[in-house]
Amino acid sequence: MTHSEILRKAKALIDTPEKWTQGAFARDRIGNQTLNLNDKAVCFCSAGALGRLNALDYQSIKIINYLAGVMGDIVGFNDTHTHAEVMAKWDEAIALAEADEKEGV
Repeated sequence: MTHSEILRKAKALIDTPEKWTQGAFARDRIGNQTLNLNDKAVCFCSAGALGRLNALDYQSIKIINYLAGVMGDIVGFNDTHTHAEVMAKWDEAIALAEADEKEGV
């Protein structure tokens, strides 16, 4: 799976306000904070969505760098901006990854 595909899949986990959260990596259906890998997790922050899809491995640093490159502090940005602003940054990160993939980087 390419970096842009992973970013798109992670973004899909939080692409509506109902599936997105602030102040926790993940929450269950009643709003309690939980681990992003918990089966009961139904909404995620940006970092939680990345972690849900991509266990820490060699690819994750590059993927995190795309998002951090446009957000700076991923958790801080997620927790201080609107859902629409966060989604726009995800789109920017995906575009950067796609550009690198076209160039073979």
